[in-house]
Amino acid sequence: MDEVLYNKEDIITWDRFFSSEKVKVLKNTITIKESIAGWDLGRGESEVLSWAVNNSGYEAILDDLDARRCARSHNVLIRGTVGIILLAKKRNHISKAAPLIELLINAGLRCDLKWIEEALELVREKLK
Repeated sequence: MDEVLYNKEDIITWDRFFSSEKVKVLKNTITIKESIAGWDLGRGESEVLSWAVNNSGYEAILDDLDARRCARSHNVLIRGTVGIILLAKKRNHISKAAPLIELLINAGLRCDLKWIEEALELVREKLK
């Protein structure tokens, strides 16, 4: 990518997005529920899911397919990283979503490109 990814205003609003009282950042170790431990997920996904099971009404931010399946089996609301980026764009926290998603893809995010293109259409953007 040869374009500037974001401007200074994007950095400020992105920080504000994640510092919102509606966004919970897990800072302490969470006890992993047995029903989640059986899914053999990574520690991070297991902690997020255990917290979400005990605190209904929050969305768990998960990209891992097995973690998302586990969340559904526990009736946990989920959103992925792409969903967070689209939400930030819709709420004008960032000026462009596509460059961030392209960075994720270039960093190894495994996803269906057709799905990504359809998702970006929701915010009137396209991949390069």
